[in-house]
Amino acid sequence: MACIAKRRNRYVIDFYDNHGKRRLITLPHGTTKADAKRALRDIEDKIDKGIYIPQKNLPLFSVVAEMWLESKEPNIRHSTYKQYKGHLKNHLNPFYEGKRINRINYDEIENFISHCLDSNITISTMKKILINLGAIMTYAVRKRYVD
Repeated sequence: MACIAKRRNRYVIDFYDNHGKRRLITLPHGTTKADAKRALRDIEDKIDKGIYIPQKNLPLFSVVAEMWLESKEPNIRHSTYKQYKGHLKNHLNPFYEGKRINRINYDEIENFISHCLDSNITISTMKKILINLGAIMTYAVRKRYVD
């Protein structure tokens, strides 16, 4: 059973994950008890669905993108593969460098679109890149890295 405790003026969430391993998550200073309860509810929902992955075990965007590209390689033409790889190498990986896959949200994608427009990338190229980004995020959902 999960619980919330206050230690050293910070809230700590104590729970068991999908595999029965005990986890402790210390929330940042200034977190209210209501915020701690909300975080605990989110964790419990993920555990119930069987999709809880600890933050440190979530892969980076670049790792998921490479796994997606490898899964696509047998089913697409070589020229399409090279185009996808170029989109990852030149646009997506540099922008999302060092970010965990679960941190990519609507706001991050809007920032990416603004970055593309500022970088003078053509609209048609940007659409192709965004289609690839959508496919990567769909792959991440299928692999249960994100909801």
